[in-house]
Amino acid sequence: MAQFSFSLQTVLNFRRAKEGKAKEKLAGALQFCQREEEILENYQNKLVESLVPVPCGKLDLDRMVLGEKYQETLEERIHMQNTRVLQAERNVDTCRSQLEKARQELHMLEKLKEKRYCQYLYEENRREQLVLDDLALSLHRRKEKVL
Repeated sequence: MAQFSFSLQTVLNFRRAKEGKAKEKLAGALQFCQREEEILENYQNKLVESLVPVPCGKLDLDRMVLGEKYQETLEERIHMQNTRVLQAERNVDTCRSQLEKARQELHMLEKLKEKRYCQYLYEENRREQLVLDDLALSLHRRKEKVL
């Protein structure tokens, strides 16, 4: 029995590697997106903390102006960070679609390999059956000659 050989094995190996790289890229994009979301949440928490009302009777104009500028800076950073988070989410979506495409390409080749392997088994079984039929025929002819 001859050994099965898939003619597109190198392409299949390449597609497997491509899928692996797409998985790694998606994992990296997800981690980056999570870090960006954590930074945004940190800025939002700082803004909430800075909105604590000033106790009555203790008004310090310089402190109030400084606090207002700090809040404005935080709001600007939150706005910029929102943009970064949206960019990171778009990148995650792109990576997901690339991974899905790589999986489809890989799946297609794996199905083809499976189909070719089934054809190979069918042909090998057919050849084996021909050999067995020839053997049975020759045994039958020997028995007829003996009788």
